[in-house]
Amino acid sequence: MRFLNKIYGNVNLLKVLNVRKRLIISTSFWVLLLIIVNFVLFYIFIMNNYIQQLKDSNESLIKQIGFSYEMVLKNIKNSVFKTTLSDMELQELVRNYDNSFDYRNEIFKKLHDITLANEYIQSVYLYIPSCNQVFSTSNNTEKISSFESFSDQSVFSNIKEKTYYCLEPRLIEHNRVKKLVFSIVSSVPLYNEQNTGFLAVNVDLDKLRYDMMVKFKKSQYLNFYVVNDRNSIIITEKENDRLGKVLENEPVNIILYNGLWGNILYNDIMITSVYHSKFLKWKFILENSINTSTGSLMSHVKNLIWLVNASIFVLTISILLLVVLIIIFTRPINRLLAKYNEELWKNFITDGIHVVEETKQQIMGDWLQFDNAKFGTIVLRIEDNGITNRIISYYKLLFEEMINSLKEQDNLRAKPIVINRNTLAIVICYPDSPSFKACEQKQERLAKMIYERINPLHRSMAYLGISTIKEHISLIPVSYRECVEMFKYKLTFSDSRLLYFSDIRDREEVYEYPCALEKQLLNNLAIGNAESCRALIDEFFSLFTNPAVKITDYEILDGVHRLRDSILRNFNSYFKGDDLKHVANLNVYSLNEIKDAFNKFIGEICYKVIQQDNDEKSMLYKTVVNYIDKYYTQPDISLDKIAETFNLNRNYVSKIVREVTGYNFTDYINAKRIELAKKLLQDTNKTINDIAKEVGFNYSYYFIRIFKSLEGITPGQYRESLTRASI
Repeated sequence: MRFLNKIYGNVNLLKVLNVRKRLIISTSFWVLLLIIVNFVLFYIFIMNNYIQQLKDSNESLIKQIGFSYEMVLKNIKNSVFKTTLSDMELQELVRNYDNSFDYRNEIFKKLHDITLANEYIQSVYLYIPSCNQVFSTSNNTEKISSFESFSDQSVFSNIKEKTYYCLEPRLIEHNRVKKLVFSIVSSVPLYNEQNTGFLAVNVDLDKLRYDMMVKFKKSQYLNFYVVNDRNSIIITEKENDRLGKVLENEPVNIILYNGLWGNILYNDIMITSVYHSKFLKWKFILENSINTSTGSLMSHVKNLIWLVNASIFVLTISILLLVVLIIIFTRPINRLLAKYNEELWKNFITDGIHVVEETKQQIMGDWLQFDNAKFGTIVLRIEDNGITNRIISYYKLLFEEMINSLKEQDNLRAKPIVINRNTLAIVICYPDSPSFKACEQKQERLAKMIYERINPLHRSMAYLGISTIKEHISLIPVSYRECVEMFKYKLTFSDSRLLYFSDIRDREEVYEYPCALEKQLLNNLAIGNAESCRALIDEFFSLFTNPAVKITDYEILDGVHRLRDSILRNFNSYFKGDDLKHVANLNVYSLNEIKDAFNKFIGEICYKVIQQDNDEKSMLYKTVVNYIDKYYTQPDISLDKIAETFNLNRNYVSKIVREVTGYNFTDYINAKRIELAKKLLQDTNKTINDIAKEVGFNYSYYFIRIFKSLEGITPGQYRESLTRASI
């Protein structure tokens, strides 16, 4: 202590204060510099990570677009070669073409069939050198023309050297509009050296490009084009005047930065991704232009100066400010990454993209670490047009909280994903689950909890599709499709809002419309038999709930409307405008409601029919059938005799008998006679011959044959069975 006092006594106090001041300033400077450097490094790390993700997404997108082009063009090419090689009808038409009207019609029919085989086929040409004629489906003014007057002669430019070939994308004029097409040319038949004919198919590359861009949700900042092996542009989404332009440099996967200090402080980024197609020998190029700046360069400088000044005053405030700045600057990126991850999940489960292994690792994270995990999916759909994105997002947060509370208790992981404004998917992982049955029980319990959490206002319109348990993570899209499939069977399971795919998985029988049942119902309606009609309606609707039949809501409604329309056609005269609309309205939401509405509909008709029971036609039907019931024991009763008695057509009498009884005339007479014969056989004093004549048969052997065909035994055997029963 004395030593320190001696030292301080010999040192000027002012110098000590100056040293301390300089020490504080230098320390603050170095601390501030360290903070700024760390901030810049963190900013560079975040942006580079974001750019790398964009690069991976860009490369994945161009691979999918290129692969889609390959598949479409390969399928059309194979279809063309298969047609020219094995379509014997087309070969016969070309070989025997004689310029007649019938041959022309047959050829155009065949060309239109080829055009309709694929939505991307723009037009088809058929050139027959022997007749010097070209058939074309491209427009109405040039259906048949000579080769010299044909507007697109270039398509057949190589037919002398090759029997089949493909032309690079080129522009043709169709209805005064230029179209970019890819032409496939083949001799008819294929590998034929006689040059009987040549078939040319033009693929609409403009439509194909538009569909690809819509399918893969291309943004306005992406530039897509295709070059050939000579680096000449052959397909572009911009103006067609770029076609044929040769690129100065070979296209490669690259990231270009534009800004201050290269890739440290930059404003614009250009990501170029290239996919090489070996099949087409083309290069598909996708350029993604990104503007990372949110202001001018001066705003960046001012922000940095403000950060330096604030850090000089107090280190603590600088650190807190740094944390705030980090949160502020990274929040948009975090939101973008969260949205990107959500979109990846959505595309994965809906099969919207082809997911490579690296992307799967990114979106599933620690789920892949469970070796014995099993997976399932629950999809919530609310059938209400008033549902908004805000409401479905609320349910997502609600279910996330519920799942977190069950995470440890039930040993499961789950990921809610918004599909659209009224559909929410919940992907579930069961780590180290011992059996499928245990997973099914957990999934059923979770589905019930989810349904109970739904707002009562939405519950009546909410459905839960529940998949079967899958044993591999790559089968999650299959489980999602199972859930979506169940929304086609809401009426089949109208008593429950929880639709389990396992309930329909093993159903194999196909629903067939019951025409016979419809005819019986119409017959009973014609006589106003309400009780039989209700029994037939019960039988009709029981077909929809048959556990062995796989029937969708569309098929149910189609069958119901088909029966309703058939009834309306036959009984339209019984109703007036408003009454008809009232009884025919079947806009309800469950199978029981549809059945109740239908019974009400049938009741109205039966009531009208009974009111008009004295109608002339109804009286005629009853009169004819009553006549038959009275005189069926006469041997000479016939359709001709009845027709003569009532001054009717013979066929009309047969129709009356069939519509009222459900049998043809002969079967109905025989059935009535055999029923009477069974009663007479109880009198053992009468012979078989006597009974046959009494019921209307002229010959006993014919009576015996008819009796056996209907009852399965002879009259004598029937009498013996009665005798044994009485003993």
